Amino acid sequence: LLNNLGTRQSQLGQREAALASTQESVAIRRKLAEREPEQFLPQLAASLNNLGMRQSELGQWEGALASTQEAVAIHRKLSEQRPDKFLADLAKSLNNMGCQQREVGRFEAALGSWMEAATHHHRLAEQRPDEFLPDLAMSLNNLGTMQQKAGQCEEALAFTQEAVAMRRR
Repeated sequence: LLNNLGTRQSQLGQREAALASTQESVAIRRKLAEREPEQFLPQLAASLNNLGMRQSELGQWEGALASTQEAVAIHRKLSEQRPDKFLADLAKSLNNMGCQQREVGRFEAALGSWMEAATHHHRLAEQRPDEFLPDLAMSLNNLGTMQQKAGQCEEALAFTQEAVAMRRR
């Protein structure tokens, strides 16, 4: 419930309260995951991903990146065991991590995170296009933005055109 509370507070612009609620959620879920990892690791990863988002909203980029990196590590482990259930969560966390890496000036790392997210979103979109084409388009748009900043204009254009075509569908 605290994780949801943090999300609702964030939606209402209550950023500090949202951060506090999400931090409390992470602390509780971390203790639970230590005792029963199979049951609570997915919830811990979700809370960590949300914590990264709450920290990002406050401009706490290094903390946000650390939180999201931990979420990615957990989601990666879970998706190796059950890709059908956790690959979408991994892709979402990778996308968030790419944004945070960009904000702290780690452009190559951001590009790598978004490439991996796009690869996973592509795989998911092949199976369930209605659900995952928008996420794939977002990943491709992020890639295009980073490649533009890196001076790779033709690659940036190709990714952005592909994203636009998906959104038009």
